[in-house]
Formats: sequence, structure tokens, C-alpha cells
Amino acid sequence: MSGAQQEIVRNAVLEKGKVYRGCGGGVFFCLEMLPWGDYARLRNVSDGWTFYAFNITLYPDGKIEWEYSTGGRFE
Repeated sequence: MSGAQQEIVRNAVLEKGKVYRGCGGGVFFCLEMLPWGDYARLRNVSDGWTFYAFNITLYPDGKIEWEYSTGGRFE
């Protein structure tokens, strides 16, 4: 790998307005990163399912996964 070596980021802070690929598939748009905790509000690009994702991990390839989610609904 050239340049600085990238690392896995636990409890990652996602960028509002950015699209991320999920480790298990899917593409997710970051609606907001909540300032009082380690979670974000995400929307699945393919179907509009919106939810809060907690304890997000960001991998060097740019993919994300999360420990659990709540508050899911279609928007």
C-alpha cells in the first residue's frame, strides 16, 4: 500500500450528505451524524428505509457496518 496506511475506525463519525456502501451490501446516504452520541441517521438509497445506526465501523475501503439500528421507517 502506498502512502499512509489506513486503519479501521470504530465509532466512526460519518460525513453528512455522503454515500457509503455497507459491508453486507446496500448503499446508504448519511442524513446526519447525531452530536450527542456515536450514531447516525442513514437512508438506504434503494428503498428509502431510514434508521439510526449505532456504533458504526468504517473500514479502509470506505465500507461501513454498525452494531445495531433502531427507529426504522420508510421516508
